[in-house]
Amino acid sequence: MRKLLLAALLASGCGAGLLDHTANQLPGGGGCQLGESAQSCGPICKVCEAPEHGTAVCVNHACGVQCDPGRIACEDGCCDASGLAAGGSTTCAVAGGAVRCWGANDAAQLGADAPAQSATPIEVPSTQGASAVVVSASHVCAIVGTAVKCWGANDAGQLGPAATGLQSATPVTVTGVTGAQSLAAGDRHTCALTAGGIVCWGANESGQLGDPSTARGPGAPIIYHNVAALSVAAGKAHTCGASSDGAAFCWGAGALGQLGSGSASPSASPVEVSAAANVQKVGSGANHACAMSSSALW
Repeated sequence: MRKLLLAALLASGCGAGLLDHTANQLPGGGGCQLGESAQSCGPICKVCEAPEHGTAVCVNHACGVQCDPGRIACEDGCCDASGLAAGGSTTCAVAGGAVRCWGANDAAQLGADAPAQSATPIEVPSTQGASAVVVSASHVCAIVGTAVKCWGANDAGQLGPAATGLQSATPVTVTGVTGAQSLAAGDRHTCALTAGGIVCWGANESGQLGDPSTARGPGAPIIYHNVAALSVAAGKAHTCGASSDGAAFCWGAGALGQLGSGSASPSASPVEVSAAANVQKVGSGANHACAMSSSALW
């Protein structure tokens, strides 16, 4: 009877939620696949355990997890996710108290000891206590406690003045920036909104840092704008901010009208966006920007 039951299970497969080791088995392998032992896989089938806030699934003859909406897979099962950000081919979120990233890793955007790419969220080391994260084309920055930490590409100094080399898989603390309230990442530059103003570092070929000098690179100092602001946004090569008096200002590349000043010329100094008033928040795409008040959008 037991042999008949085993044969029936082998013929029918394990079904949903069960770990199936019967397919592609080696001759005499006891139902195990190449690289698996009878102790680890069992003679035929076993039940995958479902974590809290998730469902157990069988993926390629291994137990996997499908997390409920709003949560992502982590070491403890399924963690709450917040602060979702995406850029280039990489996505990151704050989950389980740390930054977790997945997708492309061609410039070390996934953090230390990560593969070339990953469909599974990977915890970035030294990011426990993170509250926000932003992702650019090839670098990532996060607010961790009272500090800002960045990792990934650094060819233009986008990881801050303390970073060395053209990229870093280990998060680097951006010196000179504390108490950041929010972050914005352009293509190769980064900005932080602080109580004292907007701080920017990285590439500056179009004046997107607000610095007339275009000679930037790894180790370059940050540029500080002593203007009380409510919001900051960064595009490919321009930056915008909403000041506390309700005005919107932008600086950097302007050939496509992304500065909102009526001019197509670049500007290393902040210029006020025409017509926008009572602005509370700014946002930006690669080559355009938007400003929002309680009753209008520009």
